[in-house]
Order: sequence, then C-alpha cells, then structure tokens
Amino acid sequence: MDRYVTAEDAIRAIRLCGVGDSPVPDLLLLDYNLPGGRGVDILAAAAGNSVLDRVPKVILSSFLSSSEMEEAISMGAIRFLEKPATLQEFVDSIGTNVRQLLGITNTQPPAA
Repeated sequence: MDRYVTAEDAIRAIRLCGVGDSPVPDLLLLDYNLPGGRGVDILAAAAGNSVLDRVPKVILSSFLSSSEMEEAISMGAIRFLEKPATLQEFVDSIGTNVRQLLGITNTQPPAA
C-alpha cells in the first residue's frame, strides 16, 4: 500500500498508475483536505487515467458541505467517510468500510 502526504505527490502517482510496471491501487482513500490541495484534485487526476475507472474512490473528512460532496461525486467519489473522534473508532470504522469496498469477508488476522 502506497501512501502520499501531499496532493502533488498523489497526483503524480495517479498519473503514472498502470504505466509500465507502476501498480494500480485496489482503492483510493483520500482525505478531503491535504497539504497542497484537496482530495477532489486527486479525483480529477484519476478521472484522466482510464486505468482507474473501476477503482473505488472514497473521500474521508470530518465535515463536508453539500456542494463539496456534489463536487466529489462529480469527480468519481462513491462514498464519504466521516473521521471518527478517537483512533480506535477510526481504525474500526475505516477498516470495516475498506473491507466492504474490497469485498473482504474474512475479518480474522492471518494465522502465523
């Protein structure tokens, strides 16, 4: 799993997805507000790369206005996740949603 800190880094990676041996992600989980941009900027870049058409795109935020949600939907977001208040709630909520989006039914950790 790759992780990018700034919008610029993520946009650069999105443009390269599927080029040569550059991997295609199973899911784009994007914070709405990022250093150097917004999650919708990354969604716009993803819309320009047809390799990512079938990749689920999710926006994570503590609050979005209806116009921000509409903009994200128009750029390809299929779900919005509210940031929970505590780390444990975050892990539980995001983990459940990611497993659902990826069709993962086994919630038990792999055997050692």
